[in-house]
Amino acid sequence: MYVRQDADIIVYDATGKKHKSISIPAEVQWSTDFVVIPDKRMAFLDNMHDVIYFVDEHGKYLKTVAIADTPDNELQNMDGVVVDGRLIVSESGHNELVAVDLATYALSVFRSLKHLRGWLGAIAYAEGQYYICQSQDIYSFKPGAPDVTKVATTPAGNITGIVFTQGRLLAVVNGMSRINERSLAAKCRTKNGVLYQIDPTSGEVTLLKDGLNYPEGILLLNSTGKQD
Repeated sequence: MYVRQDADIIVYDATGKKHKSISIPAEVQWSTDFVVIPDKRMAFLDNMHDVIYFVDEHGKYLKTVAIADTPDNELQNMDGVVVDGRLIVSESGHNELVAVDLATYALSVFRSLKHLRGWLGAIAYAEGQYYICQSQDIYSFKPGAPDVTKVATTPAGNITGIVFTQGRLLAVVNGMSRINERSLAAKCRTKNGVLYQIDPTSGEVTLLKDGLNYPEGILLLNSTGKQD
């Protein structure tokens, strides 16, 4: 488990025992989230400068990949998932998914979702299907297929993390509604966070736990203690 604490990434095992601490290099100017790549590199998602910083498992800076020709100087949601040797990143400024080749760092547009109103956020991949979230709506699509299907709408927003397990989606929201998520109140920590289970076939949404303190994502460990 990789947890950010100020200027460090703390690595824990499945029992909660600290394994090591990794200092984030100075080249990482800003990040709203980070993704651990299977070879233990880390990708820091900078939604202020519209770039992705790559760092090795020891904290050595490797590469900066710009996702826009010119930064728009606006903060957006960003999330990423590794699929088939590429980092797929949701970037809500232009409602596109971009892909970074993890061997060459080449950037390409993976999927345009400009027809969806509102920003893009949490993303997951499982069993040949991508799941992409907005504030409360969850959509799915298959690579190469033209259709984008709405899976479900959660009663509360905004969705900050989503994972797939045993045929079900688990989504966590931080308790902010569409009305106030852009207001100053959205910057305050609340205990209105909720964990939902979603049936991706029927769209049925079940509340699993509420009262969470402003969750910013969700992590799923399998039975061996490894991160899914």
